[in-house]
Parts: sequence; structure tokens; C-alpha cells
Amino acid sequence: MAKVGGRAVLLAAGRRRIARERLVRDGARPIRAPIFGGGEMLIHKSTRKPGWWQATLFDKDGEPYADSESEGFERLVEHMATAGIDWKSARDAR
Repeated sequence: MAKVGGRAVLLAAGRRRIARERLVRDGARPIRAPIFGGGEMLIHKSTRKPGWWQATLFDKDGEPYADSESEGFERLVEHMATAGIDWKSARDAR
């Protein structure tokens, strides 16, 4: 396995942060994004709490295996920042 240097790790983290910031800047809306290693995340309005947003994680077979809720789209994206999401490949889910 090739050794990944600290600079490369920092650059990748910076690119993911920029992608998340771009999503937030473009406004709250349903989002689909792949999960590194397989599966997909869907961000959508919460079905249980008005005004809240929910992230649902699906495995490679499309089965949901986890979810998380936050008060607001931006807080949810922030909360999911370390969940292994490919933010650069995120797209509208409408």
C-alpha cells in the first residue's frame, strides 16, 4: 500500500470542506451523496420534527442502516462531515 503523506491528507480534507461549504451556500434542499466504500446518504427534511433535517444512510444493497437529525440543513451537513461521505459527488435529490 502506498504511503499517504500528511500534505495529501490535509489537501483532501480541504477539498471535502470546500464541497460541503458549496452545498450549504447553494441552499437547503434534498441531497444524495455516495459513501466511500459503498452505499449512499440522502439528506432530506425530517419526517418527525418540523424544521429539522435528516440524513439517512443506505448500504450497498439500498437498505437503510442509520440516520441522524439536526436543527437545520447547515448543522446537519456539519454534523455529517466525518461520516465518510463523498461530498464532491453530492447532487440534488429532487
